[in-house]
Amino acid sequence: MDGSRTSSRGELIASAILCAFLGAAPARAMDAGIESARPRVGAVTARSASFGESNQEETGNCLLWTAGDRVYTLGDLHTVMTGEEGASDHVAEQIRVTVGKQSSRARLVWPREGQRDVRRLDIAILELQDGMVGQPFGPEVFQAAVGGLPKELYLAAPGHRSKIIPIEAPAIEYGSQWFIRRELSHGDSGGMVFALRDGRVIPYGFVSAIGSLPGDSARGTVIYGRDAMRIFINQFLRAPPSMAF
Repeated sequence: MDGSRTSSRGELIASAILCAFLGAAPARAMDAGIESARPRVGAVTARSASFGESNQEETGNCLLWTAGDRVYTLGDLHTVMTGEEGASDHVAEQIRVTVGKQSSRARLVWPREGQRDVRRLDIAILELQDGMVGQPFGPEVFQAAVGGLPKELYLAAPGHRSKIIPIEAPAIEYGSQWFIRRELSHGDSGGMVFALRDGRVIPYGFVSAIGSLPGDSARGTVIYGRDAMRIFINQFLRAPPSMAF
């Protein structure tokens, strides 16, 4: 009898351990999927000489993409501009993109001169000048239809946060942008908002600004969505070479 009870307890313990192991497996897979976003985003540092001998430095974030043998970024424009409110053609003298332990010099290639006004459109494409860093997305990633914004979203903003965080807040579609009813940090600007689908990282946009919708006092975060990213990338890729930078 005692042996039977001992055997039953052992089976229950073994069953509990097995259930815990099986339950942890999806969580580990989810964590691995989320962490796989890291090499697809970078921190942007822009430096310019200011009055006196000091330098002005701005930091932001970007996501990486590639076309042919060239690597580009997609992120906010204001980080790399030095004019009043960014409404000028004064581009930072030194721009660098860092992904993990890798880094590269970068230059602003889109929008072209004369159209770099963050008050109208705060999106920029940088071209990396020192070869491949990270794991850029292919341009086809931005062309595919993925439907509405999923409930489970994450933010990767390595220029401001060491961890990738979940975004748990309702979102409202606002043209080619999304308004998320959660006020993120200004340091998250340019950070990639993404979801996982079958273990793959799907970019849904990047952080643009902190504020409110017209006629709404609620604070939140404006996200440039997939439509805005696709349109902007296509404009750049289809422009004659003489029009770029």
